[in-house]
Amino acid sequence: MHFSKPTTTTLLLSPPPSHPTHHRHHRQRHRPQQMLFPPLSLYTEPLHYDPASGGVALKITTSAGGLFNGSPQTNFAYTLDGQGVWYDLSDVFGDAFAGEALAVVASKEDCPGICWPEGVDPNGASETKVCEASSDVTLTVCAGSC
Repeated sequence: MHFSKPTTTTLLLSPPPSHPTHHRHHRQRHRPQQMLFPPLSLYTEPLHYDPASGGVALKITTSAGGLFNGSPQTNFAYTLDGQGVWYDLSDVFGDAFAGEALAVVASKEDCPGICWPEGVDPNGASETKVCEASSDVTLTVCAGSC
């Protein structure tokens, strides 16, 4: 799948969390990558379509090896369908960022955002949002407020 405008997904850690943040990038066709983010880090990648799974997940934990030891993790997932970028935020095995605001915003003003003011899904269920495919999408961890 090819798009005429490069779009990006961003993971922004600001202000500094009280603990290190570990990130794994998951796509069906590639081995997961693990990265440790120091406070005030910025991670950016082009939004892309994964033909094997249909989507991409950025899995974030607060402990080394957290993806494999049952630690709480926050998953920022997205997929592209040619017309739109579909994005979602969810927690698995607990709430990795309880007490810290998490915010997902798109660069287009009329696109819906996701706000977890206390780092926990306030609705208790997945909230998939969609915006036009030319929009950038940013997750801010430890956002202060949203």
